[in-house]
Amino acid sequence: GLMAGTVKDGLMAGNVKYGFLAGAVKDGMLAGTVEDGWVAGLVSAAEDFGADVVGGPVHPCFSADVDANRTSHPVFWPAYDRTGPVPMIYGSGNCLIRRSLFARLGQPPFDPRFNFLGGGDTDFFCRAKRAGASFYWVQEAMITETVPDNRTELRWILTRGRRIGAINRALDLKVATGLRGRVKVMAKDAIIAALSPIRSAKLLVSTRNPIAALHPIMVAIGRLASATGHEPEQYRAKAPR
Repeated sequence: GLMAGTVKDGLMAGNVKYGFLAGAVKDGMLAGTVEDGWVAGLVSAAEDFGADVVGGPVHPCFSADVDANRTSHPVFWPAYDRTGPVPMIYGSGNCLIRRSLFARLGQPPFDPRFNFLGGGDTDFFCRAKRAGASFYWVQEAMITETVPDNRTELRWILTRGRRIGAINRALDLKVATGLRGRVKVMAKDAIIAALSPIRSAKLLVSTRNPIAALHPIMVAIGRLASATGHEPEQYRAKAPR
């Protein structure tokens, strides 16, 4: 009743063995390696702790000439670094999901609203959390991912921040009820925008990393742009010239 796998950019691939799907995919290509005992670690956690969703880290590997200000940016690193129960996991890059959870959440499992923007996996996990699903993290169940050089360019990193803001706003709107709910989302937009320069300044002081320090501002810009109908659509195919 468990499904294990890695999903990147809306794709999943691998080999079915002993009832599990295991693989490592990015943009349709094998993009890294998995640690020995990867699936066993995820399954053991699900069985021992009764977790509905078990996540593990995706460790990024960069070209040698990429500077530390970019490789240390939070968009590349997992949300957790210790094994144990967690409130939620945010991405499907390395996870195990109990099959019964799909039945509990209904069809379609992934909201088409996020097809081009991205974030359908985060929406899935948000819905799972609201449905009472439990989450667990296994730090030892690691996957190594090769990060393409184009994803370490400043433009891509800043756009990723904007996309996170747009995704977060879309998630907020999904649970907003009526006019009052939408007004609350707009108020949240304003508060995040007002606080973003302060958060960026604190990050700059604590990390000495000007690129990472821009992240709160880019997230705020992404929310505000989304409110006006402008969202970065990373997964929409470009029209042929």
